Amino acid sequence: GSSSVGIGAAIAINVPILKNEAYIGANADIHAGGLVVEALMTNVDEDTKQEFGAEATSGASGKSVGIAGSLALGILDAESSAVIKSGADVTITGGGNVRLTAENTTVNTVIAKPANAGAAAGSVGVGASVALNIANTSTVAALADTAVLTGAKDLTLSATSDNSVITTAKAGGAATGGSGVGIGGAIAISVVSNDTHTTLGSGGLQTVTGNLNATSTHVGSTT
Repeated sequence: GSSSVGIGAAIAINVPILKNEAYIGANADIHAGGLVVEALMTNVDEDTKQEFGAEATSGASGKSVGIAGSLALGILDAESSAVIKSGADVTITGGGNVRLTAENTTVNTVIAKPANAGAAAGSVGVGASVALNIANTSTVAALADTAVLTGAKDLTLSATSDNSVITTAKAGGAATGGSGVGIGGAIAISVVSNDTHTTLGSGGLQTVTGNLNATSTHVGSTT
């Protein structure tokens, strides 16, 4: 027959690290008709979002006692940067344009849940789920301190990010006996930090004859 005590546990951990860099190196000496530095997201069928997830599902049953627990942990670190680094000397000949573009689009999903009723038993059923979602993103387009840029017509810096965090915890505990006890608990925690910026550093000569545009745009959601 079935045992008096049933115990089930599930753990899912996902720690993705995304680093997307395009740069002119420190102390580089560049002469060009124009310059494009881009750190973009890969486009797959018109979809540029990078999706990550962790999901844990647990269940248990026993004649007397059932205990089930689910733990799902996701830690995302996503960086995208387009930079002319410190000490670089960039000379644009013929009045060409300079463009620095960084994109960062992510979805991080963490789910902890029971299977069916979770923990089910005749006398006591206890089910618990914990979902912890930690997401850190950085999106930067910049001329670093002491970087030199001369001779450009238009200078455009653009940093764009779209970062979503989805955290779900569900729990179930059931007692099938007439006087039994069912206990369920769920905790969902999201810790999110998004940094999106464009920067013109100090200490270096930067001259343009046309337009200067520096734009930072962030959208996202935490649910």
